Amino acid sequence: MAKLGDDNAFNEIMQETKTNNPVIYHNSFKKLEKLGKVGNEKAVQNLGQYLFIDEPPPHEIPPEKGPHGEQRQGVVVFHRPSYLAAQALAAVFKKESPTITNPDFYTGGDIQKWREWWQANSNKYCNSSLNEVVKAKPMQGPAD
Repeated sequence: MAKLGDDNAFNEIMQETKTNNPVIYHNSFKKLEKLGKVGNEKAVQNLGQYLFIDEPPPHEIPPEKGPHGEQRQGVVVFHRPSYLAAQALAAVFKKESPTITNPDFYTGGDIQKWREWWQANSNKYCNSSLNEVVKAKPMQGPAD
């Protein structure tokens, strides 16, 4: 519905939980993948901002069960928001991608190419005041 312009559905995606609990943190950044699927102007504006959140996610995985009561198995990998945003933007802008790397294998260099692409193209997707904020100051990470 968000892809069709439903503001309530879009706001629901944007309100997903932010936390420093690694499991909930990972789930909250699923919204970046969802924004890539929505792909409208509002989604792109938000994804562009996340390209500049580079602090690592929480590393400690609590011993309790997963978010749905499941038993944990294997290693859980948490990506930085900038990587998730670049992957989502790659889904939206397949033909305009500034890198030929498969999004599943992005490196820091690929993220930098996406940041440069955003700096050059954000004016197409953002109003001027949002564009100024993105260029002037990277966004902070998730709140507790």
